[in-house]
Amino acid sequence: YVEELEQELWQYDCALTISRGWSCNRLLAVSALELVDTDYRILAELGTWRVKDGLRATCQLPGMKQDRGHTPVQAIEAMLEILALKERVKLKPGRHTLESREVNSQRYNINTIYLRTVFHADYCQSSDVEDSLKWLSRPTFHGSTLR
Repeated sequence: YVEELEQELWQYDCALTISRGWSCNRLLAVSALELVDTDYRILAELGTWRVKDGLRATCQLPGMKQDRGHTPVQAIEAMLEILALKERVKLKPGRHTLESREVNSQRYNINTIYLRTVFHADYCQSSDVEDSLKWLSRPTFHGSTLR
């Protein structure tokens, strides 16, 4: 997978850094969207499909890598364009969180640091358009039990 990592670098999908201990880190900037409808359900990505690897089950907020030179907001706007949701999503101004997660990439066998900006938004339902999105209810806690 060295060729794929090299391609990611040339396409500016990631960056490599060297730490003080001479270990290499792969950095990825990602933008994600916590989209909530009027019934307080959230939109979740339940899997991804790659021709080479097949189906990989996930349960995460929809998001995408930031292109070089693009802001997190521009990445979210591009994703909303792709999903044809731009007219029905209202980003909450100033409502975003920054997260950092460090994992060892199994694909590249390298430490990877994900720098993720999560935007919080409301989904505006329209009565004249059939809603094709599948929504999951947000889990609620009752004491120490998740329902």
